Amino acid sequence: MSERIKEVPVESIEPSPYQPRKRFDFDAIKSLAESIKRVGVIQPIVVREKKDNTYQIIAGERRLEALKLLHKKTAPVIVKNVSDIEAFKITLTENIQRENLNPVEIGMAISEMKEKFRITDKEIGEMLGMSRSLVTNYLRILKLPDKVKKAIENGEISFGHAKSLAALPESEVLKVFKKIVSKKLSVRETEQITKKEKELTELEDALIRTLGTKVKITGNKNKGKINISYFSEDELISIIKKLLK
Repeated sequence: MSERIKEVPVESIEPSPYQPRKRFDFDAIKSLAESIKRVGVIQPIVVREKKDNTYQIIAGERRLEALKLLHKKTAPVIVKNVSDIEAFKITLTENIQRENLNPVEIGMAISEMKEKFRITDKEIGEMLGMSRSLVTNYLRILKLPDKVKKAIENGEISFGHAKSLAALPESEVLKVFKKIVSKKLSVRETEQITKKEKELTELEDALIRTLGTKVKITGNKNKGKINISYFSEDELISIIKKLLK
């Protein structure tokens, strides 16, 4: 991997197609512009050169936006000769380390990386310095309902809460999510609720398999109801016989 430092026209620099951050904080960019105005660009923008004499950002998109805000004509850049996958890795790693990406943004970037380059969770983990299980957890939260993902993005619930919710059956997610928000549950409290909900679901599934019909448990482990459905007299007799065994 070779690299060199040079000054290039701002208009020749293109955004990264691998940028995981979907929303930029204008106030933060404005503050960065003020800093650059006072002391200059301390860390050059990292780019790779394209065939048409343009450059594609690998790291430093906020710096570029700040330079544009200051109407600067040129930008100091470090030019790296890297592959697509290496560019993706650098962009994502820099954003995770410096830009405080939310868990949904990280999950979306990992998902895109996995699909584009056909690599495993383990390989992604090795590239990004994460465990395979952590990579898998980031991907699992992408399957949560939009309402829950929005709460993660806004910081209403943490990654720890999200991991617990992702472990629940789909039918239970919103119910537990509402408890987390309304009661301001800690991650530990959420884990305990999640564990109990999973145990009830497993018991419900066991009854469905044993009785061969629809079963719904409502309530909690201490108090509630078991609703058993039947759709004919013969099925009712069959269920009762199984219960009496």
